[in-house]
Amino acid sequence: MYQNSKTPMEQTFGQRLRNLREQSKFTLREAAQKIGLTSGYLSLLEHEKQVGLPSEETIRKIADLYSINADELILLAGKLPSDEYEAVKAARKNGLGKEEFFQLLRIAR
Repeated sequence: MYQNSKTPMEQTFGQRLRNLREQSKFTLREAAQKIGLTSGYLSLLEHEKQVGLPSEETIRKIADLYSINADELILLAGKLPSDEYEAVKAARKNGLGKEEFFQLLRIAR
């Protein structure tokens, strides 16, 4: 079994996926089937091979399977949750500067 002493947010997206799957006692094939992915694709994600990251919808399915907050996985994947993305677009449209945006983002996290 894969052991990782890092906290969830210190792990990479792939490490966190594998850790969650193993904690849940799912085989790669079982987890992939429940999420609606191929086991090959899930393996590539877990091992961080050069493959595109899944959509937010798929990440949310993964989070549902493991009963965790989807935003954790979305952030680990280097994406913004859709509600935050919309807020960023609105703020930028209304003239929020780059520095102000990053200051707000630091406060929000």
